[in-house]
Amino acid sequence: MRSTPTLAGALVALLALGVVPARAGHRPNNEVLVGGAISLTGQYAEPAGRQVNSIRLWVDDVNARGGLLGHRIALRLLDDKSDIQTSIKLYEKLITEDKVDVLLAPYSSGITEAVANVTERYKMPIVAYGASASPIWEKGRRYIFNIVAVAETFQKGAVHLARQIGVTKLAVIGQDSLFPRQAGKGAKDWAQRLGIDVVLEENYPTKQTDFTALLQKIQASGAEAVISNSYFADGSSA
Repeated sequence: MRSTPTLAGALVALLALGVVPARAGHRPNNEVLVGGAISLTGQYAEPAGRQVNSIRLWVDDVNARGGLLGHRIALRLLDDKSDIQTSIKLYEKLITEDKVDVLLAPYSSGITEAVANVTERYKMPIVAYGASASPIWEKGRRYIFNIVAVAETFQKGAVHLARQIGVTKLAVIGQDSLFPRQAGKGAKDWAQRLGIDVVLEENYPTKQTDFTALLQKIQASGAEAVISNSYFADGSSA
């Protein structure tokens, strides 16, 4: 996974700059405790699970090479069940009870947006590797660090490709949650820049499972291509 070297760089920077609390040097075996909550179950479990696998591989690799600035990484990942309120409670626990040294953000922009309010309150650094909606970083927060491109740029290449193959009418759809909305906004903006007519723009409810009516709308709109800003479960269902 391409984000893991960048994740390493972000954590090394936090250690080197002294942002990580001083207690890291007093753990057994000179460990640094990296923790987070992520969607091991729930609607985001498939993509989040792939990120969990890559993080664990990264931890094993870094520890085999001597750790982060001489600190062995101890990893603690909890299951937020793809639920905002559960995630908020788990980050409170990680900070106040488990006393982690640095936090990894949850999966999805919507959950990360809510959790960022908690980490700001406690002044705890958190590295966001699974969230990209730009509003998260437009609120003056000081303790959340982004390592991926913002959501509005995700579909730039797809829209350029659509123009190259002669598409003149485009449908932009997605789940009605933070990341898909921002990714859809970016797709629409790029379509307008490139002279492509967006004939349908629609966000569907987060728990929708039947996409028949939406597909009929797409067909009726005359769209020649579809930009879908959806998570894995939705995309595979549609």
